[in-house]
Amino acid sequence: MVERVEVLEGGQGLFYGTQAVAGVINVVTRAFSEQTDGMLQGGGNTNEGGFVSGLLRSSANGNRFVIYGSSDDATGYQPFPDAQYQPSTTDRNRGYEVHSLGGKYAYDFSPQLRVSAAYQFTNAGRLDNLQPARSSTSQAGGLSSEFNERNENIFSAKADFSPRNTIQFFFKGYYHRWDSHYTEERNVIGEPGATDVVSDKEFWGYKDYGANLLAKLTPNRGFDATGHGRAFPDAGGAPYVTSTLGVPRSLHVSYTFAY
Repeated sequence: MVERVEVLEGGQGLFYGTQAVAGVINVVTRAFSEQTDGMLQGGGNTNEGGFVSGLLRSSANGNRFVIYGSSDDATGYQPFPDAQYQPSTTDRNRGYEVHSLGGKYAYDFSPQLRVSAAYQFTNAGRLDNLQPARSSTSQAGGLSSEFNERNENIFSAKADFSPRNTIQFFFKGYYHRWDSHYTEERNVIGEPGATDVVSDKEFWGYKDYGANLLAKLTPNRGFDATGHGRAFPDAGGAPYVTSTLGVPRSLHVSYTFAY
C-alpha cells in the first residue's frame, strides 16, 4: 500500500504542525488510478515468518477507490546472545502476528471540489516484548511469555476546494485509536512447568483526534501566501491517553516571492 516514503528535512510546521520543527517522514500511500488494476504478493524471511498482501484500485463516474490488506507473522528472532539470558527464561524469540485491512475513497463533485476519506484497521494478535533477565531479584524466574495484543483504528477525511486558480482551501480531520492488552508470565524457579502470571491482559490504549485548515493564495505570478490553522489535541485521562478538539491554537502564515 505504501508507494514511497519522503524524508522532509528542516522545519515543516506550516503543513504538519509545530511539532514538526526538525522535519517530517511522510508516508505516501498508493495513488488513485483511472484504470482497474491490482497487485498480490507474498514472501518469507529468515525470522521463520512470511507475509501476503494485496491491493485493488479502480474508478467510475467520478468515484475512486483503493482497497488493500496484508498479513504478516513470524516465529521471530532471538534479540540477545544466549549468555545474556537467565537459564529459567524459556521464551527467547521475539515474534509478531499482524493483520491489516483498509481503503481510501474519493469523489470529484466538480473539477474544483474533491472529497476523500481513508480508513485502516490493524489487528496485532501478538507483538512479543521480551527481556533477557529479571529486572529485580524479587521477580519470579525468567520469562515464559511476554507480549501485547493490539487493535488499531485510523480514520481521516479531507476536502480540497479550488474555487479559482488563485486560491485553494484544504480541510482535513482525523481520528486515531488503539486498544492494547499486555500479558506477562514468568517461570517459577525450582518448580519446573509452573508459571507466575504477572500481568493478565492488562489494558492500555491511546486516542486522539483533530483537524487542520490550509489556505493558499496566489494572486499573481511571483507571489504566494499560505495560511495554516490547526487544532492540537490535549493529552490526559485514564485508562486512555485522550485528546479533545477545541479552538485552533495555532495559525501560521508564510509568504513566498519568486522572480
